Amino acid sequence: MSQVSDSERRESERIGAAIRSAVEGVEAPTALRSQIVRDERRKPVPRRRWIAVPVLGVLLAAVITTVALLTLGSGGGPTLADVAGLALRAPTQAAPPSDRGDERFLRAEVGGVQFPNYRYSTPYRTAGARSDEVRGRHALTVVYGLGAKRIGYTIVDGRPLPVPSGARWVTREGLRVAILRRRGARVVTWREGGHTCVLASRSASVERLVAWAAWS
Repeated sequence: MSQVSDSERRESERIGAAIRSAVEGVEAPTALRSQIVRDERRKPVPRRRWIAVPVLGVLLAAVITTVALLTLGSGGGPTLADVAGLALRAPTQAAPPSDRGDERFLRAEVGGVQFPNYRYSTPYRTAGARSDEVRGRHALTVVYGLGAKRIGYTIVDGRPLPVPSGARWVTREGLRVAILRRRGARVVTWREGGHTCVLASRSASVERLVAWAAWS
């Protein structure tokens, strides 16, 4: 057996130390490190946590849905209940005159949606109007009257408002109308020109309100 000299042994140890130092200083490539992190994240989660998370999600979804229903999906903006309340209020301004260019309409509009002149084809007269700000949105109301009967017609500026899930829907003359109740009043709503329109009354029938919505 050949003998290893001291110089050869020292050289071998020096080379081994150099190799170990080089190995310790080498970092995995970025792509490899990213793959390792992803693999760590994909490790199975204890079963009890998978049970808890879906339950929490369902409860949270239920809370969110409840809040949305209570606010009629307002997202901080006006609700149909707010607008119906305006339509049922008394006028504070004079009645707008009829449009000389088309007697079927009044000289009053919101976002390009013009108010009808129901006197053109019904015994109702224009009794007055009111202008309101409802949760940052402009709303204009025209009130029509026949004796003691009153019908308020409100148009809200801006994007259309959501309709509560409990509304009843009908289609008249190709127009889809939602029917609701608010504190004993009858309310119908629809979208026209990208805006929400509302007719509300404590004295007129739902049939008349739907017919007026389709007429306009």
